[in-house]
Amino acid sequence: MFLKPEVTRDYAQRIGHRFQFDYSPDPAADVYRSLLMLVADTKRALAELKPRDSTDVQSFIWTVGAYSESDILALERGRLTPAPPASPLPDDQAPRGSSSPPQS
Repeated sequence: MFLKPEVTRDYAQRIGHRFQFDYSPDPAADVYRSLLMLVADTKRALAELKPRDSTDVQSFIWTVGAYSESDILALERGRLTPAPPASPLPDDQAPRGSSSPPQS
C-alpha cells in the first residue's frame, strides 16, 4: 500500500477510522499497523465488489479520499456527473459495444 497522507487521512475521517488520529509523518510501526488495518477493513467492506488486490483497495481509498466538499455539493446539485461504472470484465470478455477505453 502506497500512502498518500492527506487523501488517506481524509478517507479515514470520512469512514470514522482511527488512522485519521494515528497518522504521523515520522516512520512508526503504530502508524503502519493502523494503515494496514485501514486497508484490511476497507477490503472487507468492498468484498462484494471483489477487489483483486491492495492496488484496487488503494484506488478506492484515493478516489473517496480525493473527493472535496465542492465535488459532493456539485453532485447533489446535478452539476457534476459521475463517471459511468467500468466493466468488471477484462477487455477481451467485455460485451460487444461496451465503452472500454482503447489500449495504448
